[in-house]
Amino acid sequence: MDLLGLETQSIRWDVVGIPGGARAQYKVRVDDEPVLVAGSVFPWVMTPQEGAPLPLTPTAAWACSEARIATHASAQEQLAVVIRLRGLLEDVTGLLGGRIQFSPSGFLKTFEPRPVTRLGLRWEADPEATELVSLQPFAVFEDGTQAPFPLSSVRPGGIAGNDSRRPLLLPEGTDEVLARTRSLQKRLSVDVTQEMHDPSLLIPEGRNLDSSLDLSQYSPRVAGFEVLRGRQPGEGREATGLVWVEPSTATEGFALTLHVDEGALRIQLNSREEALDVLQKNDAALVETSPTPLTIGGQQLVPSEALGRQLRIALNLSEPSSEEGDGTEVAVGALRPGGKVGAIVRDVATPASDGQQSPEPPSVPWAQLRGAFQNGVALKPHQEEGLAWLWRHAQVGSPGVLLADDMGLGKTLQVACFMTLRLLTAGGVERPHLVVCPTILLDNWKQELARFFQEDLWRTPFILHGAELRAVKRGDGLNTEFLAQQRLIITNYETLGAYQRSLLKVDFDVVVFDEAHNLKNPDTLRSRAARALKRSFAIALTGTPVENELFDVWAIYDAIQSRAPRVFGPRTSFREEHGGEQGPATLRSRLRYPSNDSTLMRREKADALKDLPEKRYQRHAVEMTALQEEQERLIARQASKRGAFWALAALQKLYQHPALLTDARGMNAGTALRESPKTRLCLELLEQVEGRANGGSAEKALVFVLSRAMQELLSGLIKERFRLASVPIINGEPENRRVALESIQTFSQARGFQVLLLSPLAAGAGLNIVAANHVIHYGRWWNPAKEDQATDRAHRIGQVRPVHVYYPLLHRQGRAEAGFDMRLHELVERKRSLARDFLAPVPEEAQQFAGVFQEGEG
Repeated sequence: MDLLGLETQSIRWDVVGIPGGARAQYKVRVDDEPVLVAGSVFPWVMTPQEGAPLPLTPTAAWACSEARIATHASAQEQLAVVIRLRGLLEDVTGLLGGRIQFSPSGFLKTFEPRPVTRLGLRWEADPEATELVSLQPFAVFEDGTQAPFPLSSVRPGGIAGNDSRRPLLLPEGTDEVLARTRSLQKRLSVDVTQEMHDPSLLIPEGRNLDSSLDLSQYSPRVAGFEVLRGRQPGEGREATGLVWVEPSTATEGFALTLHVDEGALRIQLNSREEALDVLQKNDAALVETSPTPLTIGGQQLVPSEALGRQLRIALNLSEPSSEEGDGTEVAVGALRPGGKVGAIVRDVATPASDGQQSPEPPSVPWAQLRGAFQNGVALKPHQEEGLAWLWRHAQVGSPGVLLADDMGLGKTLQVACFMTLRLLTAGGVERPHLVVCPTILLDNWKQELARFFQEDLWRTPFILHGAELRAVKRGDGLNTEFLAQQRLIITNYETLGAYQRSLLKVDFDVVVFDEAHNLKNPDTLRSRAARALKRSFAIALTGTPVENELFDVWAIYDAIQSRAPRVFGPRTSFREEHGGEQGPATLRSRLRYPSNDSTLMRREKADALKDLPEKRYQRHAVEMTALQEEQERLIARQASKRGAFWALAALQKLYQHPALLTDARGMNAGTALRESPKTRLCLELLEQVEGRANGGSAEKALVFVLSRAMQELLSGLIKERFRLASVPIINGEPENRRVALESIQTFSQARGFQVLLLSPLAAGAGLNIVAANHVIHYGRWWNPAKEDQATDRAHRIGQVRPVHVYYPLLHRQGRAEAGFDMRLHELVERKRSLARDFLAPVPEEAQQFAGVFQEGEG
């Protein structure tokens, strides 16, 4: 469909009734003529009152189709159509330079439905009766801003808000959660302590809402609410300058205000964790001969017994004993008249001392392991080292460890060997093991166990997903008796979060979190479930333990170390201890990395696999078309109004193929190649790969593409050009996980030239595709670590040939280094060239590259 050669048409879209209403009807007028939308799906012609039928542009035909869909849709679907149609028509109007003229009219002219990215929930105290609490919803938008809305404004179909012209379009499935919150309004805190502790009670068992539910303000360790008892002004003023501790009347959970020097200085503590931290520092300072002033919120405060005593009164704690704290939970205080409500937060165990030495454990039973292997299987030296490390930490009572080996070093096999030894040495007391991984890796774990170990050892691992999941459902939960009898259960993160109330009943031996960076947000249901699973030992696997901030490490450790001895304390102390430029250094010190006692192990591929063939990088540049250059300038001009994120998304589409800005479906090969020099270049590179074959050595290529539409377009073009039976696409969709592994197996076993298309995000980790030795990055991602993960699907243990990595890039006409592609490549390569500490954070990706599109347009 070549939109650029079409004649001008004006499109007007209107509604009879209220958008989202049961009888709303959507109308389209093209060149001021009404178009009937009740007939065919795409009305390619319109019949004016006078004259012959006139053809419709594809854009106008599509607008008519959308109007027909909206007229017969549910309330939420109607609003989704309105948002989608208006946004795309405005894009087309701008990008095609007036060839398509669009204007909403009537009610639609001022109708601005706002899509809500995530639904947030937080407990709030009643301002007039502080012994009462309510669970209140708020909307989180794409830009991170928030807006509360009353429960009374929620309407059927996932619509909320009291402004009829700017309704909130809630994420799918959250209306069920909101229905359950109605019973949690104006309740005594003692009556809802369970709901305050466990947000999963609000979610129907089996529903995965991690992507649409924001629990960051729910208070992840809330065990209940207590009354905070503060002294009144004038009572018992101490000579130290502390006057009183006053509970805040703020409604967002726990808050205290310290009034110092007759109230002239006020220090605000916004969480119980902060108050406990001040108390701990005060107690520590009082042990010193000359106490050092405490620095709290940028203010200095003299440590004193009075401060400690009054903090304990406000926190409802007893005086400290002479022994060290054991990390037990704080009891729920009784409600008393006149008290203020504050959250009781579960305290975590005190971190182990830096000088702690572990006893020497029994040695690894290597002979038993060798007897469990298939013929010909042997571990590499670094894998033997990793297994010994796992064995040692489990034997000395560590709650969990983080194996952060570089990509392609065989983390799965090391952990599988460890679980096998646990199974062989169980002594007749056998408990199930649990592996939690991304959906696309479910069958991969099963295949790896069958590949390396004796057939009867692991029997048939139970994959808790799809048909198998449906088979063990019992009412709203799962058949936990059946699960407890399994030797190994493999499931994904979505199922862990959705069925946590059932899975938390099973007593596991070893729990493995593969690609554990999926737990870096501690406030998701999956992370809460991970912390609460019953287990003897936990292992987190990820080559990128730190992505955007050091706090990622805390979140992973909080999941794997649910009991003492823990490496880290509460999140507030972690941020204080490991903030600033010295954060990575202090983090290494806390982890005792890289000593033998560290609960973190990391080996680099360059050190562990000296015989691994090299990677050879090639940059191939091609000049963009004049029309693409004009479209790039149009996007840049609209960026100030529509925002950097919109501009980046639009540029990504433009530089993959200009048709992605509108609709690439149905485009013929000739048009597709004529409009996109980069697409032509990609096929030329594949022709070179095919031509490199010699003798019986087949050359095979992986092409990583961001956009699904571009994947489908490329798949058809490659299949036609090279006369291939199929060019599979692997995106990590749950329903296609087995098809994906079958596609990889077929690709690997085929004798001739083959191509596989993959998403660098969904399929860029965990897969082993060493049959390929050519990798093309067609669409670039912001983070070089993500790109390297994708490349290492081919560059890993088992690869015997050099891996060729290609970067097809567009540049401006007559300016070889100008344009979005070239600037993005420069920035990504600059980041890659830095010898990045794997424990150092990468700045927020889109923010970092927000200036890419701002290159001069001259």
